[in-house]
Amino acid sequence: MYLLDSNIIIAYFRTSELDHKAAHDFIQKLDTFSICDYTLLEVTTIMLLKESKSDVEKVLEFLQKNKDVAILRLSQIEMGEVLELFLKQKRKASFTDVSLMVLAKNRNLQLVTFDVELSKSSHELFPKK
Repeated sequence: MYLLDSNIIIAYFRTSELDHKAAHDFIQKLDTFSICDYTLLEVTTIMLLKESKSDVEKVLEFLQKNKDVAILRLSQIEMGEVLELFLKQKRKASFTDVSLMVLAKNRNLQLVTFDVELSKSSHELFPKK
């Protein structure tokens, strides 16, 4: 299963985004996907700042009421791992990005992002075997 970064969801809903078509085509092909609750926080905040409240409502309806979307939360153990990695990292990834990397690794999910730095950080911290 896929774990989507906020930039995928934002690009899916914002037609003005450069990656809108790629995000739209990718999400349309999925049967199911997951997001982190921190991703939900980022998406709704950015959509509220850049779009209208009704657009935020559409995003929330899509993510909350869609049975094919799982909204994940970190376990206590995963939170400890995120805190440790966040403080040790070299690239200065956001707390949300470190959370995504830990969730992807621990739950065997494929992280999908348009963020090149997040992809590099993920491969450095958790190289594929």
